Amino acid sequence: MNTLPQDTKFFYLVRHGESEANVSDVWLDNSASLTEGGRQQAELVKKRLEDIPIDHIISSPTKRARETAEIINIFFSTDIEFSELFVEKSRPSETNGMKKNGPEWNTIMQTTLEHAEDPTWHFSDEENYIEMIERGKKALKYLRDMPHQHTLVVTHGLFLRTLFALLTFKNLWATTPIFLYDRMALQNTGVTIFAYLPGGGWLVLSWNDYAHLPA
Repeated sequence: MNTLPQDTKFFYLVRHGESEANVSDVWLDNSASLTEGGRQQAELVKKRLEDIPIDHIISSPTKRARETAEIINIFFSTDIEFSELFVEKSRPSETNGMKKNGPEWNTIMQTTLEHAEDPTWHFSDEENYIEMIERGKKALKYLRDMPHQHTLVVTHGLFLRTLFALLTFKNLWATTPIFLYDRMALQNTGVTIFAYLPGGGWLVLSWNDYAHLPA
């Protein structure tokens, strides 16, 4: 990173710590909290980031992301900006409390994927894949236009893969983030670094760095 221009902007994107939703066999909505293990992960990534001159923190407002950001901010003591731009893709509200990979769950997921390229289709009240990609474009523009040089962003697994896809694929299918979800590991509190060079565009400097976590 020392070879990049002085006006380069750096974004440290952290997936939230392990949540109750991650360890449950049923789907839980955004009220899910961090587990004790997730809080420990947030403490470890906080220590990992302490040598970086973070001058701004943005977080998804979901409970698991908020708790992660607040633990990290114990060291930085800055204001946290909570932004809906960085939430996870929503699922149909009917899935809340539904057993993951059960017959009903699988039917809904398959039906949703079959209609992924239709920008107007919804199973019910969820954000569809094309809407998530459009939100990702807005999120990247928002980051690009920020005045801060070192920004920490606490977000979610599928949405972070969406941002990565937008930076690396010239032509993007609505299902590309799902393709990446199945093929690009992303640990809780894994750190991904993007850089924006004014006049030069985006770089992906690292993906899913989790050296702070126990082996």
